[in-house]
Parts: sequence; structure tokens; C-alpha cells
Amino acid sequence: MKIWYGLSREALLGFRQTVERLAAAPGVRRVCEIGGGANPFLLPEFVRQHNLEYTVVDISTDELTKAPANYRKVQADIAAPGLEIGGGYDLVFSQWCAEHVSSGRRMHENVWRMLAP
Repeated sequence: MKIWYGLSREALLGFRQTVERLAAAPGVRRVCEIGGGANPFLLPEFVRQHNLEYTVVDISTDELTKAPANYRKVQADIAAPGLEIGGGYDLVFSQWCAEHVSSGRRMHENVWRMLAP
């Protein structure tokens, strides 16, 4: 494996392009962002344009209240044991969340249960 270095700005642009491509794919209707808080990743125009049901999950009620009203918001700890916030999501993603959770294993178990078959 070759190790390479790049600028964080380039990585962020690539991430946005990847998430938008996945969210706009045929058959994707329900999208959930983990840790989106006050600033959800997908813009309201993109969500409307692609007719998405977009849910933002964050541990902080204060941050969620700052997010625009047109997003579905769920206050929850993604790493809580046995978390149940519903399922059937076609895409679940996070940008700046994993480094803050108490258990990466539980976070991934919960995300797995949130995904549609």
C-alpha cells in the first residue's frame, strides 16, 4: 500500500461529492446523518431536489435546535447500548462524529440496525 498525503480541503471536497452521489442514487429515499447537529451536511436545496427524507441525529438538543426546521431531527446518542431510533435508511453517514463516541463498536452496531435490508 502506498502512503500519500493531501490537503484536508481536497478530502472534504471528495467527501461531499461521494455523499451527494450516494444520496442521489436511484432507490435512495431515506438518508440519516449522524452528528449533524446545527449544520446538517446535505443542504436543504439538495434534499428537496432529490426528494429525500433526511434525518439528522445528534446527542445535543441545543445543536439540533439550531438546524433549519426543514430537517427531521432526532436527539440520541449513536453509541448508546440497544439504541432504537427506527430503521429502513438507505444511507447512513457521518462526517465529524466517530472521534467523539464512547464506543465505536456500539455506534456501528446501531448504524447497522438503522439500515434498510
